[in-house]
Order: sequence, then C-alpha cells, then structure tokens
Amino acid sequence: MLTYKSISNPIDIKIFKFSKKIDNNTFIDYENKFNKLLSEGKTFYVIFDLLNIDNFSITFFTQQMHYMYSKSNIIKKYLKASVIVINQSYIPVINFAMAIKKEIVPNLVTSNLEEGVHFLLNN
Repeated sequence: MLTYKSISNPIDIKIFKFSKKIDNNTFIDYENKFNKLLSEGKTFYVIFDLLNIDNFSITFFTQQMHYMYSKSNIIKKYLKASVIVINQSYIPVINFAMAIKKEIVPNLVTSNLEEGVHFLLNN
C-alpha cells in the first residue's frame, strides 16, 4: 500500500509512505506519482518511508533502483536529496546495495524519520 503527501515549509518534501505488502500495483502507483513530480519541473526532496512494510523485498528494492537509474538525468535536475526510512535491521542490506552504484543525489538511510528530515533540511 502507498500513501503520498507533500510538505512545503520550509522546503518542498514529498513523502512516499509504503505499508504492508509492496506489490506490483503499488510500485506502478509509485512510478506514476514520481513521474508526475518529475514532469512538474520543480525541485523537491523525497522521503521513502518504509517503516510499516510487512517485510523487506529485494525485488521491490531492485525495481526501485532500476527505475531511479533509468531516469537519473532528470532526477539529478529536480531531486535535491532523498531519505529512506526503514527498520534498523534492513539498513546494512540497503547501504551495501547502494554502495555498488554511485548515488544520483545525496541520500541517507535511517530508521529515524526526524533524522531524515534534518538531513534534508541541511542539503
């Protein structure tokens, strides 16, 4: 399941909150929303909140990485920084996977939402 919201003060933060199971329909919904953001031609920051997912899916993560790298030129233009908020036990796996490829924009992986917001405010 996916919920989406925007916070515009003091910076434009888009929050994609995933919960329960992330299936293909959820990923398509996410892609559509993210594509719409990119098409608006405005800079923004993103939080991917995965704290309430049932379990971490490497399939979802690889789909997400492939999607982001396939759009890296436009993402570099509009996305200023991103945060992945996830259960502490998954952080080493995500950090390892992200170390394989050069990051597109500054990114933080954390289990603390407030730490993530602080990171975005300082980037």
